[in-house]
Amino acid sequence: EKALQDRVIRDIHDSLMEKATVTELNDLTVQMSKYAKETELNAVMHSLSEYASLVEMQKMWSAHKELIERLGEYPRITQINNQMHEERKRVEQLLKDYTPLKDSNTKFGDLDTRIRGTRQDMERAQQHLDSKIAGVAEGLTRAGLDFNA
Repeated sequence: EKALQDRVIRDIHDSLMEKATVTELNDLTVQMSKYAKETELNAVMHSLSEYASLVEMQKMWSAHKELIERLGEYPRITQINNQMHEERKRVEQLLKDYTPLKDSNTKFGDLDTRIRGTRQDMERAQQHLDSKIAGVAEGLTRAGLDFNA
C-alpha cells in the first residue's frame, strides 16, 4: 500500500511538475502585457505608412538643396525690396511738385464752371447794353426827326 501511495504521490508530483505554477503564470501574464496587441501594432503600422519613406525624403532633400543653390544665384528679396523702396522715394521726389490728376481735374472743372457763368453774365450784360444802345439810337433818331420837322 505504501508503494501504491508513493506511486500515486509521484504521479501527482510529476503531473504537477509538468504544469506551470501560479507565480510563473502571473509572471508570464505580466511579460505578455508588455507586448503590443495586434490591433495596436496595426494602428502603428498604419500611422507609419502616412509618412514618407527614407528614399523619398532623400530625394526631397536633394531637390531642396538644388533649389537653394539655384536661388543663391538671384539677388536676395530684401535687396529687391530696398531697391524698390529707393525707386519709390525717387519717383515721389520727382512728382512732389505736380498736383495729382484728381485735384487738377477738380480745379479745371471749377474754372470751367466759373468761365461759363462769367460768359453768361457777359452775354446778358451785352444784350442789356445792346438794348440800351438801341433805345438811345431810337431816341436820337426821334429827336433828329423832331428837330428837322
